[in-house]
Amino acid sequence: MKHGYIGARLRTARVARKMSVQQLAGELDITINTVLAIEDGATLGHSSTIVEMGRVLGLSLPDLFGPNEESNIIPFPKSGRDK
Repeated sequence: MKHGYIGARLRTARVARKMSVQQLAGELDITINTVLAIEDGATLGHSSTIVEMGRVLGLSLPDLFGPNEESNIIPFPKSGRDK
């Protein structure tokens, strides 16, 4: 999974909530540069920071880390027993 994918989800949620980068950084007690770097995909940051950003923005763990359209996950084909 690319860093930018999680950052894009965080940015989309922040913008949808009409929260500025400054507000989010202040809420999390981190620097504005850290928020921007995570949103831009330059860094993933600490997992606790990502989870806390998601919490503040109302995102669940599946919202943050779930598969996306770029995913290379291939589902197993159904077997005869699955019918």
